[in-house]
Amino acid sequence: MTDKIAEAAALVRRLYDEFSMVGGNLHIVLDDENLENENVAWCRANVTRILSGDIDRYDDAHRPQVELEAQILDAIEPMTERDRFNVLVKAGVAFTEDCPEGGQ
Repeated sequence: MTDKIAEAAALVRRLYDEFSMVGGNLHIVLDDENLENENVAWCRANVTRILSGDIDRYDDAHRPQVELEAQILDAIEPMTERDRFNVLVKAGVAFTEDCPEGGQ
């Protein structure tokens, strides 16, 4: 397990412990394990929109939470799907045992 995975996992764990039991604005990636680049990009667009002040009624808009979500995205965007999955495992939030790209 790399330091980058461990660091990202610590951020994810903090999101769950301090702000949201369901992954907040990143739930499609963190809870639903949609680890593909297009899903991470969709989350990035939403977090960027929220931080700019354009808030939808369904958004989690607590600024410290959204800033943490932006940090998580900074950490996981350059990763492979496999590494993203390992982040979820290390954070203790992975719900499946199926890892993309051929296992842990």
